[in-house]
Amino acid sequence: MRREPSNQRGNILRQLLETKTKLQLIFGILCGMMYNDRYLGNADTAYGYVECGTIMIKGDRLAKIKEILYNVNSVKVDELASLMNVSLVTIRHDLSELEKEGFATRIHGGAIINEDKKVSMPNFYLSKDLEDVVSKNIIIPLSAERKIGMIARDLIKENSWIFLGCGSTCAGIAHMLVDRQVNVVTNSVLVATILSQNPRAMVLVTGGYLSGSYRSYMAGDIFEQALANIRVDIAFFGTAAINFERGFSVQGVEEKSIYCSVRKIARRMAIVASTYKYGKDSYFTLANLDEPDLIIAEADPPEEYKRYFEEHQISLATRAEEMRLSEYEQTGDAP
Repeated sequence: MRREPSNQRGNILRQLLETKTKLQLIFGILCGMMYNDRYLGNADTAYGYVECGTIMIKGDRLAKIKEILYNVNSVKVDELASLMNVSLVTIRHDLSELEKEGFATRIHGGAIINEDKKVSMPNFYLSKDLEDVVSKNIIIPLSAERKIGMIARDLIKENSWIFLGCGSTCAGIAHMLVDRQVNVVTNSVLVATILSQNPRAMVLVTGGYLSGSYRSYMAGDIFEQALANIRVDIAFFGTAAINFERGFSVQGVEEKSIYCSVRKIARRMAIVASTYKYGKDSYFTLANLDEPDLIIAEADPPEEYKRYFEEHQISLATRAEEMRLSEYEQTGDAP
């Protein structure tokens, strides 16, 4: 029986509890939280959702600043101004409004989220109804993740076997596979939820104990056992940060062991990451910079990283590369 829509988080949770199904409760909350990145144990693409050169209207700016604050707890005026293509004065006014609202506190050069707001932000992302979240895919990947998802989709052959890891970027790939005939191994609750709407997809959920900041992915002995006798053509992993010193790093301590286990069964390893993550650092090293076979991003990475990938024969798939190839096909000029 369909429930009446409600915009209130309390009503949503009461409705979920009425189902008396723990799995549905987990899915409902995760669908709200995970697209904050999140996830995915990754506080990764918070800034990367805004496309360069786009001037955001005030309401959108305030919502985006709140999203970023939820992800990384603090913001800088100059970074926000550059990201949103507005003046420093405009950003300062926006932060002052959030302070008056009681959402954030101004500090020198930026702002920090108020402690009592950290648990309420998922309300922005919860659907009106769990049924809507699952059956209509109300939660849609945002800019960077959507672009990465489209690029990854073009690399996945029909009926091939792939692994999709945790995080909103991998969830973005899952969204782009909702009409594809593909075989997916995943330890992500959100990826499994999204792909449950694709009757043409064979989805193997590994099992294991729930891990991560939002208990959004599975790890442990059961996860390891599930990978026995499985082989995948390509495995996709998200990452929280990328730099020359520590390579790819993540927030979850279990993610390293998950990566190592999957690498043993994958013919190719792909790191999917927004360009915002370059030059950043996180808590635990996932892999060295020269380990993946493929890097997928929504745009070209910084030039020094691009050179490094070329020198180490690591393939780079970006929307910019696709555009250059398209121009070459049309004009005949070398890209």
